[in-house]
Amino acid sequence: MLAGVSHDLRTPLTRMKLALAMAPQSAETHEVKRDVAEMERMINSYLEFASDNSTAGEPEAFDLAEIVREVAEDADPSGARVALSSEAEVKFEGRRDAIKRAIANLVGNGLKYAGKVRISAERAGPFVAVIVDDDGPGIPEDKRSDVFKPFYRLDEARSASEGVGLGLSVVRDVARSHGGDVALSTSPLGGLRAVMKLPG
Repeated sequence: MLAGVSHDLRTPLTRMKLALAMAPQSAETHEVKRDVAEMERMINSYLEFASDNSTAGEPEAFDLAEIVREVAEDADPSGARVALSSEAEVKFEGRRDAIKRAIANLVGNGLKYAGKVRISAERAGPFVAVIVDDDGPGIPEDKRSDVFKPFYRLDEARSASEGVGLGLSVVRDVARSHGGDVALSTSPLGGLRAVMKLPG
């Protein structure tokens, strides 16, 4: 249903974009263009969530530490806000694109609400773990289970930025589809710590 509604909304949204492109430019049309762009971004997020990318693709062997490095470089090419502290190599077998998307969601979530993010990948016995710390406002302990619900958003500082409340839901879906899970706690940096633990 979510996918169907999102697809249906694209047609009137396209008409609105065309009408705005032909309309005289003003402060009012600029505001409406911004709203339309936000609607389009939300629809794309809904469609991506509805497609259930957590189970897409075939499992393959890859280096989890390399994925972490790629995500860090993509999120912050200058390295000013994302610190990388990972083992040299962390072999893992799973759906590479889904895992990369989940890690990117965790890092992106941190960058929205914090000044600094630290990410690492490590092996812990029979498991591998990706740990993302930030120095932001964190999430109250009694709300940490709620933020995994699709479309749930906090009313405090961590919801002040744009988003539709799907990032952590996607992370949990990806982790669980690999037989793992994700947990939230207080970071040593003072903000939020997210740990995605996977059997490896």
